[in-house]
Amino acid sequence: MFRTGWSCLRFPRPSTTAKLTHINIAFENPTNDLGDLSFSRRNEVLIAKAKANQVKILISIGGGAASGNKVLLQRYFDLLTDARRSAFVGKISDYLARHDFDGLDVDIEGRQSTRIMERLSGTWRLP
Repeated sequence: MFRTGWSCLRFPRPSTTAKLTHINIAFENPTNDLGDLSFSRRNEVLIAKAKANQVKILISIGGGAASGNKVLLQRYFDLLTDARRSAFVGKISDYLARHDFDGLDVDIEGRQSTRIMERLSGTWRLP
């Protein structure tokens, strides 16, 4: 299941959750040049209900809107420079833990996506 930040945040009826394994909440992006990610408090209810039903919950960064937003796109480029990449990845990791997300979806779209993904490549190490 894919939930956008602007959609209704009702959890599916119990009859449908038996088939549900993952929910992907989209999109949260850096709100400032420090790399702090946005978070909708409305997601807390959805996260709690997902966890109660053993459904994994992921967060998406990027999205189509990010590719068309020059300020946000530049912010990603700046945060992913060699000098700042490690700190930004650390912020994302802390964010995932703080909000009890099970994973991250990087959905960088548009003409600049290759440049951004190249900067992210090899940054994360699996435990």
